[in-house]
Amino acid sequence: MRSALGRWMLAALLLGIAGCTVLLARSVARLGPAPTTPPPASSVPTLAHQLPSPPPTSAPSPSPTNTPSPAPSPTPLPPVIGYTAHRVGEGETLDDVASRYGSLVPGLGELNRLRPGAPLVPGQPLIVPLYAGLEPPAPFETHGIEVTRGFPGGRVALTFDAGASAAPAASILDTLQQRGITVTFFLTGRWAEENPDLVRRIAEEGHEIGNHTYSHPRLTELEEEEIREEIARTEALIRGWTGRTTRPYLRPPYGARDTRVLDLLAHEGYLCIYWTLDSLDSVDPPKSVEFLVERVTHPKDSQGRPIPLDGAIVLLHVGNETTAQALPAILDGLAAQGLRVVPLSVILQNP
Repeated sequence: MRSALGRWMLAALLLGIAGCTVLLARSVARLGPAPTTPPPASSVPTLAHQLPSPPPTSAPSPSPTNTPSPAPSPTPLPPVIGYTAHRVGEGETLDDVASRYGSLVPGLGELNRLRPGAPLVPGQPLIVPLYAGLEPPAPFETHGIEVTRGFPGGRVALTFDAGASAAPAASILDTLQQRGITVTFFLTGRWAEENPDLVRRIAEEGHEIGNHTYSHPRLTELEEEEIREEIARTEALIRGWTGRTTRPYLRPPYGARDTRVLDLLAHEGYLCIYWTLDSLDSVDPPKSVEFLVERVTHPKDSQGRPIPLDGAIVLLHVGNETTAQALPAILDGLAAQGLRVVPLSVILQNP
């Protein structure tokens, strides 16, 4: 009896659960599916809807800068097709010289190492570059120029020829560097080939380099083509190691020159640099330090008369050990007379 009653009550319970399930499904169907996306933003009250919007602002303009515009590149000069030599006349300007030969002022100034704006001096020697496509107003002849002295102004030019031993060179350069002095060196190509580090040091320390030929021959005994080869070979070597030209200065070995040599040098772009005073440091018998100091600081001519040192060009040699030993006293003696030691480019223009 109890078993039958229990089965009846279980069946009634299951039937009730099933009926509730059916009723719930029908209710859900009438309501429709639940939304799956949030309501649009405009329907949600936010602080932005309650406060007024700020006025629109524009982006600040970039402030002006003081960065300078790049300087225009200089106009490259036309190719050089030759050279001539010129001595400045009374009242002549660089523009006058350039116009006379169909040259260009920038090239004239650079080749002759002129100070910008410095007036020319009557008698000043110049090498004039000639350019492709530029014609002179009238024909001209080229005549060489020999330089034996510069212009006075409380200065003297020491010039050192290098063609023999290089042993004393470092000592000479050390002395000059310690004093803050620059001079002009005339190098043979052969010496330069054997001492490239010294060539670079000479250039890096601000000294001028002139051409002293390649093998140190007497130019008066060579054919013109041989002279050109001697000059060109040394020019190529020096330019290759330093990036600088040896123009416009050339010193002929042994001082051997004549009109033919001078004219040829001018055509090749060189002044012939001689000297006012030979120190005699390369002439036998060997000279003492005392002799060289007296010879350079208180020179006399063959008649025993004093040689003016202001504006003088002095010949010395790199290969002489006694010259290196005498150099400090020489510099002291010149300074005591109020003379500055300068390179050729300085003494050959307006002080």
